[in-house]
Amino acid sequence: MSTTLHRTAVYLLWLTGFSLPISIAGVNTLLPLITVLSLWILWHEPKHLNLASHPVVLTSWALWLWGLLAISYSLLKPFAALQTLLPYLEFFYLPFMLLLFQNPHRQRWGIHCFMIGLLVVLLGAYFVWLTGIPLGKATAENPVIFKNYISQGILFCVGAVLLLWYWQEYPRWRALITVLLLLILYNILFIGQGRSAYIIVLMLMLWRGFIAWRWRGLLLAILGVGLLALSAYHFSDSTRLRIQQTWQNIQAYDSQQPAHTSVGYRLEFYYHSLQLVAQRPWLGTGTGGFTPAYTQLTANKNMIMCENPHNEYLLITVQWGLPGLCLFLLFLAVLFFYSPRLGAFSQPAQGLLLIILVGNLFNSLWLDFTEGHTFAYFIGLFYARLGVSWSPRFY
Repeated sequence: MSTTLHRTAVYLLWLTGFSLPISIAGVNTLLPLITVLSLWILWHEPKHLNLASHPVVLTSWALWLWGLLAISYSLLKPFAALQTLLPYLEFFYLPFMLLLFQNPHRQRWGIHCFMIGLLVVLLGAYFVWLTGIPLGKATAENPVIFKNYISQGILFCVGAVLLLWYWQEYPRWRALITVLLLLILYNILFIGQGRSAYIIVLMLMLWRGFIAWRWRGLLLAILGVGLLALSAYHFSDSTRLRIQQTWQNIQAYDSQQPAHTSVGYRLEFYYHSLQLVAQRPWLGTGTGGFTPAYTQLTANKNMIMCENPHNEYLLITVQWGLPGLCLFLLFLAVLFFYSPRLGAFSQPAQGLLLIILVGNLFNSLWLDFTEGHTFAYFIGLFYARLGVSWSPRFY
């Protein structure tokens, strides 16, 4: 029976991977079931309890528990503060993903299932863009089917990293993999509306150049990225418009006046978030305290209400103080430190970490459901067999 339940949990986790680019409801339904099955496995197979010593588990749970502790001094009432912590459940789910992905076969199929779901999104986006026929929420001007354009762009960046892994692992399929990679890159650079994905994919190109040929590769990648950016600017109306609007919005921003543009709003959020950090640097406002603190700070200034500053580093620091930021950075440092030990998954793990590092400068991606759960899914997948070389007691 134990084997059957273990296998069932793995199948549900694969289905979660397929659902991540498509359905929030599907992921919300599957993960609690996976958690229950995983707890049953841990109860009846105590050897897996060594999972508690896994460095990713230690740092992710330390961060989540600090957020739980921060409820005690939050500006919100305890129940309301607890609700704001729920979007960070992916840190709680991480150990169960690490448990279920402890097999190379499961890891590979975990990637395959996610990529099948992402392929549905990619083909659907191109269908709408080419035909003009609406599909789901997508229109020809904004071909985003299941998510918003920021989430879809981040998912495509993750897909690009995984396709580079496929290119290394499956040489016979390189022609098809190259086509899919070009389709994803073209969508991000010339079709999609997300500025975050645009910056991330350019950074991924620099990273890939450095990985391939070190400093010479980085120099070549810089030249390539420059040429690509110029091409996108001159030949894509949507890209040129995004860049021009971004620059105009930055020039027009005045910290003493209410913002009226998307970039201006972000600068406004950053400016006032830094003020909140300066006011309460050590413990912060408590879990869920960002919104009431921000509202109080900007009262009578005719500025829009802000639920998060669109920067994960600032959001964590405002709510959980400098200790919370240090725990978050420690979590990321652990991912970086152990990534060279992951064998075939070293490079995709580093690519995912780059997406997390850069993407969270412009968005609160761990707070956002799709992005946060996608990160947790692949961290669990990539680092699940870390114990093979990290600690003989892990199994």
